[in-house]
Amino acid sequence: MTPAYVERLLTQDARLLARRDSTRELPCIDWSIEDRRQKALELFFAWQDGMAQFEDLIPVCMFLKVKVDLNRALIKWEQEYGLED
Repeated sequence: MTPAYVERLLTQDARLLARRDSTRELPCIDWSIEDRRQKALELFFAWQDGMAQFEDLIPVCMFLKVKVDLNRALIKWEQEYGLED
């Protein structure tokens, strides 16, 4: 994982995945993803400030990457094989 990939994962991909569309007025947040994303962001900023090692980010980012990849595969499957209304 490169710093650019980690930044995109944390600020775009995982952020969008953590926020679910909802019929309610407030967005529904998947806290299992959002809590880890926030922890990883703190580590990322600490790394940018020279206070942490980049390797410290890898375990949290691997969890988020798996979630993002699974979600992407599910969306692709739904588009290809999903039931039509």
